Amino acid sequence: AIPPLLAKEIGKKFKSKEINNSIDLFAGAGGLTYGLELGGVKTLIATDNMLDGLITLKTNNPSVKTILGDITEEEIKQKIYKEVKKYSIDLIAGGPPCQGFSYAGKRFVDDPRNKLFKEFYEIVKNISPKTILIENVPGMLTLDKGRIYEEIFELFNDIGFALEGRLLMANDYGVPQKRKRLFIIGVKKK
Repeated sequence: AIPPLLAKEIGKKFKSKEINNSIDLFAGAGGLTYGLELGGVKTLIATDNMLDGLITLKTNNPSVKTILGDITEEEIKQKIYKEVKKYSIDLIAGGPPCQGFSYAGKRFVDDPRNKLFKEFYEIVKNISPKTILIENVPGMLTLDKGRIYEEIFELFNDIGFALEGRLLMANDYGVPQKRKRLFIIGVKKK
């Protein structure tokens, strides 16, 4: 869902801060992976539960190790942890499914996809990268009166991250479409 040109500009900012290697959770077809790579950040591992998305990602990014599976399953998390032991991970990035947050959908607070950021959090807690990037739709800001957005900040703050969220318009970054996306960037307080 992330236009590569937008992700490229974000990747360039990360690269200027010596963020070199990343993991992409909820990678889909790899727009974020490809864009970060264009910006100078190498994605080493990408995960998703949709085979078609990972095939597309791998086709466009052959050096990326892909892990197919649902990250709510302990077996998949263990595969991720086993792979990251081989590398130094500076960034964990990803866009948890947005259907439950989207203004285009029914916006059910109890949609189980709305809680997948907790799986992202658990992986970050175990790997402890320098930075994180969470991408989603603007509706994440307002669902359940903003409680989910606030919970994200509280969780990551508790494990030592300072976070900031911003709405970005894709057309401001060379993308030929008016598409607003929410980006939350977290940096270790150290």
